[in-house]
Amino acid sequence: MRLAERKYFTTTKFDRFERIIEATKKRLAEVGADRLTIRDLAVASQVSAATLYNRFGSKDNIISVVVIDHFEQVVRLALSKENGAREPPVARILHVLKLLERNTCDNRGLVQALMSIHFKIDSNEELRDQLFLQCYELLLGMVEDLYAGKALSNSIPVALLVEEATDKIFSVVLKWAQQKFPNEQLLDRLILGVLSVLVAGSQGRGLVELENELNAAASRISAAPLQKKNSKPAAGKKTAAAVPRAAHRSGGVRAPK
Repeated sequence: MRLAERKYFTTTKFDRFERIIEATKKRLAEVGADRLTIRDLAVASQVSAATLYNRFGSKDNIISVVVIDHFEQVVRLALSKENGAREPPVARILHVLKLLERNTCDNRGLVQALMSIHFKIDSNEELRDQLFLQCYELLLGMVEDLYAGKALSNSIPVALLVEEATDKIFSVVLKWAQQKFPNEQLLDRLILGVLSVLVAGSQGRGLVELENELNAAASRISAAPLQKKNSKPAAGKKTAAAVPRAAHRSGGVRAPK
């Protein structure tokens, strides 16, 4: 069930919520989170500014709801494909990372807004926890299958490995949102981040497919031309540079065992 369906029950309220969701997505893509205003959203979604304040409280809260709603749909799509998959775990992990990469590049404004809010020192902990848990659950089944196939060491809890891999995803996407590397490197950096955690978790068991994909991604990144540094401040410059894991451990998300 979508977040919209949980919060709003009547047809009128549901339609109004959908208008707000779509208008916010569109305006984020056009002007970005910093230049977006409540008044702007009110005009775009055909509701009053007072309604937006009463329902959401702040611009950041509206963006947070939009981000969660969007990524719930992405995760459901990935999980629906995952549930019917018969491919090996590594191939399924790569498929999910490709889906995340494509969705991230296609929704730059939304993702940059997410990173801007997600890494604020005073950011909404509930948002952090929900987003982290969605990504965590997306990886969990595939990593459990690697354990079942004896590709990973039983001495390392599955929850810890999935948490570390999820942290890597957030860190890579944050750097992408800050324009630290070009779109063409996003997929390889996601692969490098997630698979490096899993290779470390194999503790010498040497799953060849994992290592081959990891080495291939690293080689492609190394071979790519250096990106010129942008003199303009990157999106989300006011955000904290803390490692995501620190925020989650202090914020309260607890990985399922």
